[in-house]
Amino acid sequence: MEDVVRNATRVLVLEGVTDADNVGSAFRNAAAFRCGRHVLLSGCCDPLYRKAIRTSNGACLRTPFARIAEWPSDLQA
Repeated sequence: MEDVVRNATRVLVLEGVTDADNVGSAFRNAAAFRCGRHVLLSGCCDPLYRKAIRTSNGACLRTPFARIAEWPSDLQA
């Protein structure tokens, strides 16, 4: 995760978004607002699922993302 969020000005954080369409549209909207980094918390759908890629207009393939399994204990202060 440190590599993904390093030097980022905006980071999208998703938690518990299980629908591929919603994950894809979040990636697409974040790209429109020049949010170039994403962190997915537990329970999120895979952004590389074909439906998420289609909904995101390919933004899921162009945007770096990281997964955090244990929230918030995986975050370092």
